[in-house]
Amino acid sequence: MYYPLLAKLFPRITTPAEDVATISLCHILDHSKTARDGFKIFLANKAGISIVSDLYFKTQSSGENKERPDISGRDTDGNEIILCEAKFWAGLTKNQPIAYLERLRKHTHNTEKALVFICPNQRKVSLWGELLRICEQSIVEDQTKSRDNSVEANSIMIDGIKMSIVSWREIINVLREILASENSPLLSDLEQ
Repeated sequence: MYYPLLAKLFPRITTPAEDVATISLCHILDHSKTARDGFKIFLANKAGISIVSDLYFKTQSSGENKERPDISGRDTDGNEIILCEAKFWAGLTKNQPIAYLERLRKHTHNTEKALVFICPNQRKVSLWGELLRICEQSIVEDQTKSRDNSVEANSIMIDGIKMSIVSWREIINVLREILASENSPLLSDLEQ
């Protein structure tokens, strides 16, 4: 049976799985404008913010208080618009999500901003519940509640910043469709 190179090497990599996944994702985004645009539109739609014309994504961008989200989406002027925190099964750190929300809030650039958590589909419900519990004192608006008060779209407003959660599978499916439509060689990287 054939295993892609990354699948063979991954058990020997000492970097946390989230770091490997986000570095790989940013590699694809760096090398495909259509993938980058599709990812940007996907995140904006999920979070419920306006779509910024161009965003560039960087991994492990440290902030003033040593907070270090996995992915930082910046516009062409260097303003952070979207922060992404990748999770598989690790717990939240003391900076998550409050310090990340504060980081976005402190930058007064006049654009809607979002904090997006990325996790396995099986963890979305439990992680979202934990995030809401941590932020419950700061939730000022929830535009995604249905009549029975359950959050449908996993997106809320916290002190002017949208927070949302998506699955890795959703991201992979969006990027797979984009890369396949242009017959991109990056499709094999995505599959790995």
